[in-house]
Amino acid sequence: MIECNQCGACCRELILSNKVIDPVAIEYYAARGFKADGDGRIQIKIPHVCPQLTKEGGCRIHDHKPVGCRVFPEAQLKAGVITTSDLPDSCAWKNWEK
Repeated sequence: MIECNQCGACCRELILSNKVIDPVAIEYYAARGFKADGDGRIQIKIPHVCPQLTKEGGCRIHDHKPVGCRVFPEAQLKAGVITTSDLPDSCAWKNWEK
């Protein structure tokens, strides 16, 4: 089991993929210049700093954070929604293998 090193990188941007975005939204983003990667996925990285992220990179609500935060990126990696190349170098999950 890989333990989160609490780098806070995943709290600074949202990663959306066509595996979780409906087809109409994919067409919308593709028409605006987003490119598909080698797997045919369209990934959109949106700069967004979570309001619960502290200046030190910690989470103000760590013990009560939403499920989506608790399972990221493990659940997304296992489901194939993202790959390790989508993760920042600072992430402890960067070297994860199925």
